Amino acid sequence: MYTSYYWALGALGLYTALRIYSLLRGRGLLQISAAVFAALSYAVYPILVVMGITRPWGDGMHIAIVVSGFFFSAAFLETLLLVLRDLWLALRWAAGKIRRRISGDSFSLSFAPERKRSAALPAFFAFLAFAGAAYGTWQTQRLPLIREVEIPIPRLPSSMDGLRIVQLTDVHLSPLFAHRRIVRIVKAAQTLKPDLIVVTGDIADGTPQARLADVRVLVGLQKSAPVVMVPGNHDYYVDFAAWRECYRSLGLPLLENGSVRLTLRGGAVTVAGLTDRSGELRGFPGPDISKALSDAAPDALRIALIHRPENPAPQADPRWKVDLELAGHTHGSQMLFLWPMVALQNHGYVHGLYRFGSMPLYVSAGFGLWSGAPMRLGVPPELTLITLRSAQAAR
Repeated sequence: MYTSYYWALGALGLYTALRIYSLLRGRGLLQISAAVFAALSYAVYPILVVMGITRPWGDGMHIAIVVSGFFFSAAFLETLLLVLRDLWLALRWAAGKIRRRISGDSFSLSFAPERKRSAALPAFFAFLAFAGAAYGTWQTQRLPLIREVEIPIPRLPSSMDGLRIVQLTDVHLSPLFAHRRIVRIVKAAQTLKPDLIVVTGDIADGTPQARLADVRVLVGLQKSAPVVMVPGNHDYYVDFAAWRECYRSLGLPLLENGSVRLTLRGGAVTVAGLTDRSGELRGFPGPDISKALSDAAPDALRIALIHRPENPAPQADPRWKVDLELAGHTHGSQMLFLWPMVALQNHGYVHGLYRFGSMPLYVSAGFGLWSGAPMRLGVPPELTLITLRSAQAAR
């Protein structure tokens, strides 16, 4: 499943080791040690991640994977800096070739003496990489910020003005996070006094046997409000059929192109939950809003939940009268410099409140992350509190 990812890591690790070896030429033990350390930083963390897919880990192994993830992140940032440097040198070389061709010079008449290689640049790159990795790892492990968002809903009756929805998304329960973290996040969600709690996918990374203790904590969400969940792409990667049965046994409602009818603050609400398109590759149905709302009450407030925000058009079709869509998946780009790439992959929807036609769409940054890139840079984890406002109450 992740074969191409691990081949890419191997290539990046080899490139980084060779470039560090080259930059430290003539420094013997330091030169060799730095190159080997860079290669190992790319190797150890992925091995622990794979081991964690099927094994329940205690706090000791959690610390091991966080520490190895820190060095992995530092190696990744070091690679990025080296690539940028090499691109700059390549552009300078190309510009020089073009300039000489235009001027008609076939050779240079000036010969500068070769400068002795300095360790200043490798040291500076290492400092930036380790500082960035330290900050990114801290952002990963911290408790999420409470992001409060108010969304006006034209069809919301004034009696339901102030309806509170807590959105959890991209939970990514894995050995990268200590068990106590999800316990504290669930308690934080409960203290927000929500009327509804939604979980918009990517709930756990690994098998039910490995993540069961963490997932059981989510049951506590039901003490404060009704809970509705939908699957994300990662939920399909490891034995989705077993996960579906696990959630059913725990009493956690996982909607797959279905809906639930709720009475919140005296008003009728239909929550429609859609699948993720990655399920189609594994024999499960893709997202289908018409099926999800096939038996919805005509006058109820309609909220659609989907993991990916990339194509809100079907849900925004006026036939379905969807008043609000909530999504995740993007992690808010996770690292700010990745924002353009994430935007390109998701039709411009990365983080925050958008509108598609008359339908508001909120994309949460979530509070977990994919284990393959264990850091956040400039995008803190988020627990979202959404307050709905009625047009009548605003007058």
